[in-house]
Amino acid sequence: MTENVKATAAKRTAIVLDPAIQDRVADLAKNHKLNQGQVIEVMLDMLTDKPDFIEALKSKREQKVSSRTGKTAILKKLSKLSADQLEALAAQLKDEE
Repeated sequence: MTENVKATAAKRTAIVLDPAIQDRVADLAKNHKLNQGQVIEVMLDMLTDKPDFIEALKSKREQKVSSRTGKTAILKKLSKLSADQLEALAAQLKDEE
């Protein structure tokens, strides 16, 4: 285990991975006769302090955030709708529920 983590019993957790990524982790674990948690632990130990890794994380975060539509932008678009358009939108939302 890493020196930063107290030696405790392993904890079963669930993380969300794309199927292709999970397959890659599973293949590495199988090929090296480790469990998937150990594979991820080794990767983190090797990458955590690398500047390229930190930049890649920042880039991934920017991609995630930039794809969102901000609350302010939504409110601005809604404020431009007429009463009839708002009523139609509310009816459409009720139908989807």
